[in-house]
Amino acid sequence: MFRIIITTALFMSACATVPAPMSEERCDAAIHPVALQQQVRPGVGRVVTNSGSGTGFIVRPTTTETLIVTNHHVVVGGQQFRFELDSGFTADLEVVQVDTEADLALLKPKSRIPDVYLSKSAVAPAPGQQLMVLG
Repeated sequence: MFRIIITTALFMSACATVPAPMSEERCDAAIHPVALQQQVRPGVGRVVTNSGSGTGFIVRPTTTETLIVTNHHVVVGGQQFRFELDSGFTADLEVVQVDTEADLALLKPKSRIPDVYLSKSAVAPAPGQQLMVLG
């Protein structure tokens, strides 16, 4: 179940658009990687711990829940966790779940995270569909 959530989260993050009016465009595998990076950049930040740091990105598995996805090796040994965006926004985090085999970790912000909107037509990935992960 955890891997399914992460796979969907990665797809949805790759389809994110900047905080602006909702786009009617479909997330297309043919989108250029530079354009995709520019679209998702507002939702990508840094997870900082007392023992190091790494990339993390915002996902919203439900309309009421916000999570940060990062690598498990980023949070190993950490006691305090903080998420930082390029905008200067920061939020303290707590670890919700880890998958050591997949090297993934889910963290929950202790305060509200700015919205990063998804296209209205974002859909779950089909089996075998290619995903692009940025970070």
